Amino acid sequence: MLLKNDRALLPLDPKTATIAVIGPLADNKLEPLGPWHTLGQAEDVVTVLQGIRARASAAQVVYAPGAGIEDTATRDSPPRSLPRSAPTSRFWFSASAAT
Repeated sequence: MLLKNDRALLPLDPKTATIAVIGPLADNKLEPLGPWHTLGQAEDVVTVLQGIRARASAAQVVYAPGAGIEDTATRDSPPRSLPRSAPTSRFWFSASAAT
């Protein structure tokens, strides 16, 4: 998740060689339907991963599910390589891992 576009990462340069998509919902067709899943069909959903691959067809798109949605094993612990002053949100970790 990109919280701020400080380094003008978006829009992506068409010459971008590799894009990392990280997260358990990136390739999930059922969750985007939310509680209205009875009104929608999973086969009609375009996942985030599918959308990125379609839009950035020249790039190598790699996917990793990352931590599970209910995984709290490392919730309050930043990776050891980060300074203690670094933000500790999961979004920051995901964005940092992708850059």
